[in-house]
Amino acid sequence: MNVYEEALRLWGIQAQVGMMMEEMGELIVALNRYDRGRIAASDVLEELVDVSIMIDQMRIYFDPSGSCWDLKRNDKLLRLADRVSQEDMQGAKKE
Repeated sequence: MNVYEEALRLWGIQAQVGMMMEEMGELIVALNRYDRGRIAASDVLEELVDVSIMIDQMRIYFDPSGSCWDLKRNDKLLRLADRVSQEDMQGAKKE
């Protein structure tokens, strides 16, 4: 059992969902402060790491096999690549 599974077992999904929301809120605050020039990028990075750890726990709970995550992630990455490509083409037309 890895540390993420241990945390889920020890504290339960309800507590970890609450922690996920708390960490995401802290990230939002950090991004806002960074955008206003009040904190350094390293502070944002610390909050990103906290959210990433919670995401890993949520992945284990909501998609134990990891197969749905991978499919959905790849689909969204393809859509992002398409949007980026479309923006590049529109930008090239304007120049």
